[in-house]
Amino acid sequence: MKVLQINNFHSLRGGADRIYLETGHLLARKGHEIMWFSGAHPENLSPVEPAAFAPVADLKHPKATSVPKFLYNRTAAQALEQLIQTQGKPDIAHLHIYHGGLTTAILPVLRRHQIPIVQTAHEYKLVCPVYRLERQGKNCMDCISGSKLNVIKHRCKSNSALQSVVLWAESFVSRLGGDLAKVDKILCVSARQKEILAQAGIPKTKLTLCHNFVDTTHFKPVPHTEKQSYFLYFGRIETLKGLPTLLAAAENTDLPVKIVGEGSWENELSEAIQSMPHVEFLGRKDGAELRELIARAKAVIVPSQWEEPFGLTVVESLASGTAVIGSAIGAIPELLRDGVDGILAPVGDSIALTQAMSCLSHEKAIAMGHAGREHVENNFNSEVYIARLLEIYSGLTA
Repeated sequence: MKVLQINNFHSLRGGADRIYLETGHLLARKGHEIMWFSGAHPENLSPVEPAAFAPVADLKHPKATSVPKFLYNRTAAQALEQLIQTQGKPDIAHLHIYHGGLTTAILPVLRRHQIPIVQTAHEYKLVCPVYRLERQGKNCMDCISGSKLNVIKHRCKSNSALQSVVLWAESFVSRLGGDLAKVDKILCVSARQKEILAQAGIPKTKLTLCHNFVDTTHFKPVPHTEKQSYFLYFGRIETLKGLPTLLAAAENTDLPVKIVGEGSWENELSEAIQSMPHVEFLGRKDGAELRELIARAKAVIVPSQWEEPFGLTVVESLASGTAVIGSAIGAIPELLRDGVDGILAPVGDSIALTQAMSCLSHEKAIAMGHAGREHVENNFNSEVYIARLLEIYSGLTA
């Protein structure tokens, strides 16, 4: 099968980019022919397979003149057409995150060539103009049950009227451009996400479940004798990720906590832990260094306070043989079995989080980590993912 993978970035910037890149590589190893189409960025990786990179709006240095390309990128449509003309028509196109970069301008090109289209919903962009069902650091479902004009009314993007208007316009133009009508199947990464998208009015016939996955050859356990006593948080440093709850819990105990990541709440975090010598902020870590931190931890804490579409940190931790203490929100309860491979805690409850940390013995953490590894190997590995993905592809190309 010839598969066209499409994403705004062809580099590893976040979880969605990792899924985009690894999906293509997994398919190639299975003998399928891969084509790549992405935005043009200096940090892009150089693929072996045929690829094209289209100029996109510069979001790092936004200007008023960038808005038209952010809404509808005709240059991207031309670049995609040229890729298809030179490399041949793919059997299917798989969209990842393309809004605000490649944009819905590419959809008519795919439709003109009668190429089936699937999209992985890595976030909530189809139903929330700010992608994350949040407003000023708090959960928000207003656009699910009401109008997307709420994004302007409440200045949902950085409390800025102008930025909120632009994101509403992008959402409006995308809907007119066929972000639902021209896409055959939307791959929901969790049952909870599928439920929310259906609640927002997306036809259930368009929605299908396809969990994300973790590479169990990269994330793997260390010997039990190498396990240490610290609790680990890794991810974005933002309030919606539950960092204030974690710090409030850490204040009530002297258990060692390591925090890894970067984000908009770094200054507040650094200031808050000055009076907590047992809490250490390590900044951003990647690759083998991060994987070692995960595998050696007593447990990973995922104190999220928003509707996590999936929760890669949960499955990466379990694959590493490390127990997880996670919030009972979003997709986390789908991934984490309370009392088996981790502990589910009420959202935003620092006292319950302190109790979970304090009551987790070394022996229990080891047992949970072992169960978690087995759970991921059976349900969230790359073979399970690719089998499900090819089943979806075949249903549209038969």
